Amino acid sequence: MEEKALVHQVISGSESAIRLLIQRYERLVIHMVSRAVVDEMDREELCQDVFLKIIEKLHTFQFEANLSTWI
Repeated sequence: MEEKALVHQVISGSESAIRLLIQRYERLVIHMVSRAVVDEMDREELCQDVFLKIIEKLHTFQFEANLSTWI
């Protein structure tokens, strides 16, 4: 699925699009969080928080860069 379509579907509340977004960007988020947080339980919780924030703020994404850059 194209990035723009995925963003619009996530904003619309599509659960399958949300799962796909998490699947696509999970490694990126884990990598970034792992650089700052040592404890595995804390990392998992923070990654969940990051995805919740991404979904909450995705309507502000302007498509001026790749979604991975915005994340």
